[in-house]
Amino acid sequence: MLALSAAVAQDPAGAQEREAPVPVPLPTRQPPPEVARWLEAPVEEAVPGLAGRRRVRFSEPSPLSLLEVHLERSATPAADAAGLDPGAATYDPAAESYQLFVPGGEPPAAGWGVLVWISPTVYGGFSRPGIEAVLERRRTIWVGADGAGNPRALWDRWGLALDAAHHLPRLYPIDPRRVYAAGYSGGGRVASALATLYPEAFAGAFCWFGVDHFHELPLPGRPGSRWPARFPRPPRAALKQVREQSRFVLLTGEHDFNRPQTRAAYDHLRKDGFRHLTLIEVPGANHYHGVRPEWLERGLAALDGGAE
Repeated sequence: MLALSAAVAQDPAGAQEREAPVPVPLPTRQPPPEVARWLEAPVEEAVPGLAGRRRVRFSEPSPLSLLEVHLERSATPAADAAGLDPGAATYDPAAESYQLFVPGGEPPAAGWGVLVWISPTVYGGFSRPGIEAVLERRRTIWVGADGAGNPRALWDRWGLALDAAHHLPRLYPIDPRRVYAAGYSGGGRVASALATLYPEAFAGAFCWFGVDHFHELPLPGRPGSRWPARFPRPPRAALKQVREQSRFVLLTGEHDFNRPQTRAAYDHLRKDGFRHLTLIEVPGANHYHGVRPEWLERGLAALDGGAE
């Protein structure tokens, strides 16, 4: 059974044996002016075909965002759902907002790629200079829900990402082979589950400084200790599809406290027959280095390599 809350803290000095490690929250501080500006921007109705950067809403949920679908995919008995989080998966899509960036110019012949971002914080967009240029070069749309950070119920985070993946093809020509779940820290963990459990919505995942897996993973140097599985093993047909077709990029840093688990997940996925798998280890980087353009470009190139 999958717990709905993401509020399980990790001890950076060593993974816990009975609880799956979830990254400590990113340091809290006043958002920089660029982030504050976008969090306070008016929320617009999503309009087909518009390029540029804006804050939008989507009016309807995805059929995959229904509670009964989450219960099935997460192997959670319906009787347990209310006790876990009675408000999960009951959000009003019209009351949510997304940070959306669409490159200018004509889309590729097969359609735009899409990076559906799951943030560990309240901000679903990006702020570092150079990110837009990477998205332009890779012909990829960025969309991320605001208010969907680590403290929010997990099924809400799943649903908001699925809603975005559902609506973008109704607004732009989209290449379904290039629709990826992506996220940072706790958001990377959510992305790994979404790409594994919802392969009809996501062609892969880009997991930054955090990843979960459907199999227990051994802790290096601690015989008998394991990171627990955080979501169930998919059914046989779905797992075969994910192994053979889905693409995963796992990014960690030399000093990232999630590095051991990221490496363990990569090793298990590789041994389990996942065909399209990339591990990026950034020298000198710790857990809080943020989204860097050069890493984004490298990861998107690896993801897109299986679609070209």
